[in-house]
Amino acid sequence: MPSFKDPIDLEEGLAIGHRPSKWTSYWYSRHYHPSQDGSTYNALKIQYEKGAASQRRASKLARDIHHNKFLPAIEAGQHPSSTQDIEAWRKKYLRWCEGQLAANQERVEAGLPMNVRNITGQTIMTEDKMGQIRTNLEAAAPWLATLPVKNIRKIQDRHLNTFLNWSQRNTDWAPSTMAYRATEIRNIFRFAYEQGMVDRVPTIKVQERDLRRRKRKPFTPHTYQMVLDYARNQYSMIDLDENPRMWKQKDQRFQFLCFVELAAWSGYRPPSGPVEKNFPKWEHIKPMDLDPNKDWVLYRESEKGLEPYDAFIQKPVRGLLLGLRELYKKRGMNPTYLFEHTDDRGLNWSKGDPYKSIKTRWKFMLEALRLDAPKGSPQSERLVPYGLRAYYITQRLRAGVDIYTLERATGTSAKMIKIIYDDFRTIDTAPIIGKNTPLEREYVEKYDKNGDFIF
Repeated sequence: MPSFKDPIDLEEGLAIGHRPSKWTSYWYSRHYHPSQDGSTYNALKIQYEKGAASQRRASKLARDIHHNKFLPAIEAGQHPSSTQDIEAWRKKYLRWCEGQLAANQERVEAGLPMNVRNITGQTIMTEDKMGQIRTNLEAAAPWLATLPVKNIRKIQDRHLNTFLNWSQRNTDWAPSTMAYRATEIRNIFRFAYEQGMVDRVPTIKVQERDLRRRKRKPFTPHTYQMVLDYARNQYSMIDLDENPRMWKQKDQRFQFLCFVELAAWSGYRPPSGPVEKNFPKWEHIKPMDLDPNKDWVLYRESEKGLEPYDAFIQKPVRGLLLGLRELYKKRGMNPTYLFEHTDDRGLNWSKGDPYKSIKTRWKFMLEALRLDAPKGSPQSERLVPYGLRAYYITQRLRAGVDIYTLERATGTSAKMIKIIYDDFRTIDTAPIIGKNTPLEREYVEKYDKNGDFIF
């Protein structure tokens, strides 16, 4: 920008002046710092008029820009023209996320696995993740517009803490949804922090989640046995000698049985969502040769923000997995995922596609066993595949496994185990609670001749 006319020095590094035009003139400010090459100019949008009043207004605004925008940007290592508007930083953060996704897509095209992560470093940046970020930020945009302060450096906790009341008044978000929105707002600040624009990543108050409401209907040994018997009988009832054309159905039923038993005997999270990230693969099982004389684990990358974990595969289910591997060999397959279709079915799936029909078969099973719940019932009243994970955790606790070991082997936390997973019943833990009781002090029912209890 060319120099303006009649500059007035206000203080070191700051001056104001006006630029004449055909119709009228406006005040501008000029800012300088020794660390910068040249000066930075700002249009003050105040019409130039001769007289002290117009000059005072321009001087006040220029000093405000100099001390609250220009100098703080210099101190933060930013270019003085860098925007501090929260909406602009929201857009910058989105563009950065899109760049992370593009980097992963380039890796996939090059035959490499995705490894570029989100701003927290906890999650691989996928299209699904990018979609969630966009959705959460778009939903939070109306609240951002209500902030009385737009300068990201000046937004205070009291401004951010209006998010909770605003959400409760203007939306019907569940506590978990509200938390997701707040997390992405914090990630705007996290991105700005990493760029040197702000000094901290603030906390945003949200509605506390009632974790107990997330608890699924627990399996009991009886209901688990019902499910297991159903899966076994469905597989066994198909006789390929009599009905050789039903091999496809028999394959699917065997996979369903393997799925049920793997979840019940390892406690891994049944897959949902993105296939590449969540569906278990054969390469995730160690040892790779599936030596039955060694201990087996199933590597799982946690989708809950915790560390990846190795789910211990108990011995009772290992024979089934060996049988599943042989089934794929018989079908001429070299599978990637533990559960894959062994046949082609038109537009529905192709041979080798991940087997994602577990929920449908599960629904039919519950109806057949009369264990289904009315449509719309809360998950605390519905038996879901995820409940097999809770059943495993409960059974391991009853067998005496300490909660610290269990939380590490199932990719969760002691808090979540206590609130959501454990179906604690004192009577079922009696062997553990009563362990090492000094029997020499046991009272034995005995009475004297008068019918009084005696020791």
